[in-house]
Amino acid sequence: MNTNYSGIKTARILKKMSQSELAIAMNVDVFTINEWEKGIGVLSLNNLLNLAQILEVSTNLLLFNENRNPLNLDKLNEKQRNEVINLYNLIQSINK
Repeated sequence: MNTNYSGIKTARILKKMSQSELAIAMNVDVFTINEWEKGIGVLSLNNLLNLAQILEVSTNLLLFNENRNPLNLDKLNEKQRNEVINLYNLIQSINK
């Protein structure tokens, strides 16, 4: 996979963390952090959420190097909400 998650590096630098410090916090090796920052490695949903929590930023910043408004499900009817939830669950199962 070749997606450049340049926001990971941006967020890490803003948090004043080295790749080694982030690797320890994420319980992965430095090589993995380096791969994520270059877009070489695969970033699972769980790792994305952990990165966002550790670096105290949104997942949009990590993935797209920008802040976007979160998805608002309040304006959807129940059927539409369920479809979004089912898609989310499908994506999670693929990432396992």
